[in-house]
Amino acid sequence: MKENKTNGNGVLVDISGIYVDSTNDYNARLVNYLGSVGNPYHFRVGDTGVKITHSNEYCLNQKVDSIVAKQILAT
Repeated sequence: MKENKTNGNGVLVDISGIYVDSTNDYNARLVNYLGSVGNPYHFRVGDTGVKITHSNEYCLNQKVDSIVAKQILAT
Protein backbone atom coordinates (compact mmCIF):
# COMPACT_ATOMS: atom_id res chain seq x y z
CA MET A 1 0.00 0.00 0.00
CA LYS A 2 1.28 3.46 -0.86
CA GLU A 3 1.65 5.60 2.25
CA ASN A 4 -0.41 8.78 2.04
CA LYS A 5 1.06 11.78 3.80
CA THR A 6 -0.87 14.38 5.75
CA ASN A 7 -0.18 16.82 8.57
CA GLY A 8 0.34 15.90 12.23
CA ASN A 9 1.95 12.48 12.53
CA GLY A 10 2.56 12.22 8.77
CA VAL A 11 0.22 9.30 8.01
CA LEU A 12 -3.51 9.36 7.27
CA VAL A 13 -5.65 8.27 10.19
CA ASP A 14 -7.83 5.18 9.62
CA ILE A 15 -11.27 6.25 10.87
CA SER A 16 -12.52 2.66 11.00
CA GLY A 17 -10.36 2.22 14.10
CA ILE A 18 -11.63 5.29 15.93
CA TYR A 19 -13.83 4.64 18.96
CA VAL A 20 -16.33 7.32 19.93
CA ASP A 21 -18.17 6.78 23.22
CA SER A 22 -21.86 6.89 22.35
CA THR A 23 -22.80 7.69 25.95
CA ASN A 24 -21.24 11.16 25.62
CA ASP A 25 -23.26 14.10 24.30
CA TYR A 26 -22.94 15.17 20.66
CA ASN A 27 -20.36 17.92 21.31
CA ALA A 28 -18.12 15.59 23.32
CA ARG A 29 -18.35 12.92 20.60
CA LEU A 30 -17.51 15.52 17.95
CA VAL A 31 -14.48 16.78 19.88
CA ASN A 32 -13.31 13.20 20.46
CA TYR A 33 -13.72 12.29 16.79
CA LEU A 34 -11.99 15.42 15.47
CA GLY A 35 -9.18 14.96 18.00
CA SER A 36 -8.71 11.39 16.82
CA VAL A 37 -8.95 11.96 13.07
CA GLY A 38 -6.80 15.11 13.01
CA ASN A 39 -7.65 16.33 9.51
CA PRO A 40 -11.37 15.74 8.84
CA TYR A 41 -10.79 16.51 5.14
CA HIS A 42 -8.12 13.86 4.57
CA PHE A 43 -8.20 10.43 6.20
CA ARG A 44 -8.47 6.77 5.26
CA VAL A 45 -10.92 3.92 5.75
CA GLY A 46 -8.95 0.69 5.77
CA ASP A 47 -6.60 0.83 2.78
CA THR A 48 -8.60 3.54 0.98
CA GLY A 49 -7.49 7.16 1.26
CA VAL A 50 -10.29 9.74 1.37
CA LYS A 51 -9.86 13.41 0.51
CA ILE A 52 -12.95 15.58 0.74
CA THR A 53 -13.27 18.32 -1.87
CA HIS A 54 -16.19 20.35 -3.09
CA SER A 55 -17.52 22.32 -6.00
CA ASN A 56 -18.69 25.91 -5.71
CA GLU A 57 -22.31 24.87 -5.27
CA TYR A 58 -21.73 23.34 -1.81
CA CYS A 59 -20.26 24.70 1.37
CA LEU A 60 -17.36 22.44 2.39
CA ASN A 61 -17.95 22.96 6.10
CA GLN A 62 -21.56 21.76 5.78
CA LYS A 63 -20.44 18.67 3.88
CA VAL A 64 -17.79 17.80 6.44
CA ASP A 65 -20.25 18.38 9.29
CA SER A 66 -22.67 15.99 7.58
CA ILE A 67 -20.02 13.30 7.06
CA VAL A 68 -18.70 13.64 10.61
CA ALA A 69 -22.21 13.54 12.08
CA LYS A 70 -22.99 10.33 10.16
CA GLN A 71 -19.77 8.72 11.40
CA ILE A 72 -20.43 9.77 15.00
CA LEU A 73 -24.05 8.65 14.97
CA ALA A 74 -23.04 5.29 13.45
CA THR A 75 -20.87 4.46 16.46
